[in-house]
Amino acid sequence: MQNVLGPCAFYAAFGSPGREIRRWLGARRFDLALYPRWESQPAGGPDDYVMLDRRQPWFWMQVYQYPPDAIGCLAGRRDGCRTAVLTGAGTTEPPSRIVTTERWWWHQALVGGDYYLADVVRTVGHERFRRFWGSELPVDTALAAALRTPVGDWTREWQASLVPPIRLGPTVPPSSALLGLLLAAVAMTTVLRTVSRREVR
Repeated sequence: MQNVLGPCAFYAAFGSPGREIRRWLGARRFDLALYPRWESQPAGGPDDYVMLDRRQPWFWMQVYQYPPDAIGCLAGRRDGCRTAVLTGAGTTEPPSRIVTTERWWWHQALVGGDYYLADVVRTVGHERFRRFWGSELPVDTALAAALRTPVGDWTREWQASLVPPIRLGPTVPPSSALLGLLLAAVAMTTVLRTVSRREVR
């Protein structure tokens, strides 16, 4: 029942958000405030937050359904985490008077993002979150002040606590790397032996 309340629970607990916060969340359709479960972590742990399971063959297919910044955050990239959270901040669109949401199965800009603000409440406490929620400062400034750390840094640690960081970019299998090192060692040994036997006339 608590989860059904969605962003309305944030309004009930902390009042109406400041103009910049309202614009930011409205532009994102309140995707970071869908589940107001800030009193305690889900009993099942991080698995209750996200649907990514490395043991499943469709893991990477699921990963690449997220926006690039969310994938970068999954890989532990601070800038990706910051951008994924602050997307929509600074918009000049007037804040909507109606709260509309998108559930995770339609769109999600951050893995586990529907619990993001609930986890911020749990981390910083109700009073500091209330100051952030009602702040008229730019979103990144207000959120960093509440977290007492840069948004990208905090979000990177939060994301890693939900999903172990993935590795992006080209990689070499360990067996291939070992074979390459062995061949290089053989080549160097051959060259050194050849040089040591060389006669100078």
